[in-house]
Amino acid sequence: MLKDGNVFIAGGEDGEDSTGTADLYDSAADSFAPTRGNMSAARAYAAATLLPNGKVLIAGGLNSTGKILSSADLYTPPLQAPAMANASPRHHGQ
Repeated sequence: MLKDGNVFIAGGEDGEDSTGTADLYDSAADSFAPTRGNMSAARAYAAATLLPNGKVLIAGGLNSTGKILSSADLYTPPLQAPAMANASPRHHGQ
């Protein structure tokens, strides 16, 4: 959970493959919005840490073939893509 109350969702699995997407969930509006960009690699089971400066560090995890990743991504606020700030909610698969 971010300092503003939104939930940052990055990576995971879509049933078969690891994903590299990154989205924000606004629980008050029950809506999802994309972030400023996807991760540099698709990753599941990664570690995510909210840093004191508001940045989010995503590190490690597994790619779609099960290989352990040694890379990381750093998201810097504002996380939401500017063009999507007023977009309609979209469904986010689990």
